[in-house]
Amino acid sequence: MGTEREKPDCSKLSRIKNFTNEGGYNFRFRYLKNIMGLWLIQCVKKELNNRFSFAELSEMAEITKIKAIIDVNDNRLFSPQNMIEAIQNLCRETGGQIPEEPCELAAVIYNSLALSYSRTAAELEEITGETYEKICIVGGGAKVEYLNKLTAKYCNKIVIAGHSEATAIGNLAVQMIAAGIFPNITAARECIKNSYN
Repeated sequence: MGTEREKPDCSKLSRIKNFTNEGGYNFRFRYLKNIMGLWLIQCVKKELNNRFSFAELSEMAEITKIKAIIDVNDNRLFSPQNMIEAIQNLCRETGGQIPEEPCELAAVIYNSLALSYSRTAAELEEITGETYEKICIVGGGAKVEYLNKLTAKYCNKIVIAGHSEATAIGNLAVQMIAAGIFPNITAARECIKNSYN
């Protein structure tokens, strides 16, 4: 999660909060913090022998009442032997309800991710001194309507779901600028916006 900036931020606070500067188009920077993301649900889906689609897991999670929350950036979730057991152990440690059913596992993941997004958004605003009214979600997460709803709720912001293939579209846009089809990034972005609304 992050924002586009014209200058990198290499401050002490930025380092402490674990934000980074990634080079972007036309000497701009993607100032961001890496968050675990949907790796958790991908692992759980696989460990459930792919019995449920991502859409089914999301739908089941939305009607589940479990309240447990985990730290999605806990090192033990990076590459565990068994993601389901790792999530259950984290819930056990925090005294939360232990998710047993697929719907409960998905609900814990989605609620925990949205809470993490909320904390990261607050850190981003603290560091930049900006207030962001909207969060644009692109990539695979843009397809997860329930997670987008939770993100809006936890962050108290408008959430806009962009295109799931944003990286490819951005790459194409830069090539079109280089070929003279678009005069600049502003025109390319306007075209993308109008094409995928």
